[in-house]
Amino acid sequence: MFRVSLGLRFGYSAVCWVVGIGAYVSALISFPHTGHRLSAAHGIYFFYEWMALPIMCSVGLVCVVIRPFFLLSAARLYSDVFDVRADIEDDLWEITADGQRGLSWITWAFLALLGGLLVAVFFPDRIGLTELIGRLAH
Repeated sequence: MFRVSLGLRFGYSAVCWVVGIGAYVSALISFPHTGHRLSAAHGIYFFYEWMALPIMCSVGLVCVVIRPFFLLSAARLYSDVFDVRADIEDDLWEITADGQRGLSWITWAFLALLGGLLVAVFFPDRIGLTELIGRLAH
């Protein structure tokens, strides 16, 4: 288990490093072909502007493609090793003294916070939230 999780983490890190270094190398190789000179006026600006495109592409690749695979693999590893159903059942339900199943206090707290958030998002004028924010802003 430890070896697999360590290998998964190191593999994810290595792929991210390869993508990041590849972005920098591709930008440095392609920069001289853009026609901009570093010694010209605003040369540093054009250099950073040209560097932004491969960096943003590599960050997007890591966030959209590589990280989800890592997270799904880690979740799969966790769910294969541990019995998560028992943990979920214990957290959501509470057995009362007479043997009845009821919602635990954590579930009630979550539902209350979710309800408050929904009321604040959908009815800010009716509860006076808009006026309060306006007064705090001035």
